[in-house]
Amino acid sequence: MSKTKEVLLSLLKLAAIVFVATILGKIFTGLGFPETNIVVMYLLAVLLVARFTSGYQYGILSAVVSLLCYNYFFTEPYHTLAVNDPEYLVTFSIMLTTSILTSALTTKEKLLTKEANERGKESQILYMLSSKLSDASDIEAVLKIAAESISHLLQINVGCIYIGRQSAPIYIQQSGKEQIHRGLPDVEEIRKKYTDLRTEYLEEEDTYGYPVNGREHLLAVVKIDKTVNAEQLQEKKKLLHSIIENVSMAMERIEVTVERVRDRENMERERERANLLRAISHDLRTPLSGIMGTSEMLMDMTDKEDRRQELLQGIYQDADWLKSLVENILSLTRLQDGKIVI
Repeated sequence: MSKTKEVLLSLLKLAAIVFVATILGKIFTGLGFPETNIVVMYLLAVLLVARFTSGYQYGILSAVVSLLCYNYFFTEPYHTLAVNDPEYLVTFSIMLTTSILTSALTTKEKLLTKEANERGKESQILYMLSSKLSDASDIEAVLKIAAESISHLLQINVGCIYIGRQSAPIYIQQSGKEQIHRGLPDVEEIRKKYTDLRTEYLEEEDTYGYPVNGREHLLAVVKIDKTVNAEQLQEKKKLLHSIIENVSMAMERIEVTVERVRDRENMERERERANLLRAISHDLRTPLSGIMGTSEMLMDMTDKEDRRQELLQGIYQDADWLKSLVENILSLTRLQDGKIVI
């Protein structure tokens, strides 16, 4: 509802309530009821105006209008705003003060109740969001939850683009109740635009872009359709930022989990490679020792002038070199296991 329509509707409610109070006052006068009942009727009218309108101004206005109506219809001389009895001035002052205070208190209580209800709704939305995000197992699931939550909050189309480091970029858009995978724009250009962005959001041709930042790098970008009501966007600003922060934490959690799994797989791979090298080295060391021992024995049995002596020395030296290489490999595997202190 536009601001003008809201003001007109509030004024219409005020006029209707005061009119009904005046009609009932006329009926009470005809039945011979005392004037105090009419005053109470107008006080009730002020309370009803404060209850069914928004803002202090309508309650104060209804208090003034009620006072004028009471003076015009129920005090002598009738149907004028003149006052014959000075005591009525005291009555008017008390009536106006009581009406304004009652209206202000009623309006304040209504505003506090409305604010409490909104906070309760926001807390419920954030609780449901946190529950869903805690169950999300991958980045795509987080994007779907984020797009659905923000779209439901603003009643508008919302897109979420993941451009983090742990998986390929993903673009999911919530259009009504349907979620679709969109073609990815230039990821590097997006990263350049939104990294270290100094404003709250980036206004583009068709969307408002909100960065989702992690502790060390840009994780994603939330794109909100520009047809969103600016006032509504401002009203939901705190809740929107809370949703983005929750999404950021969920994405970081998944990235850390993926990184830990990769590190664990790399460690396991390194361990298996070290075990393989250790097994091969042990299997090679035994025959090499036999080759060295046999070649040394044959050298001792062969005359130094014999041409076979040079061949035997070559066998011994090559076997010794291979044995040293095997020993180095074993030392390297022990070093990686932390069993050797340099």
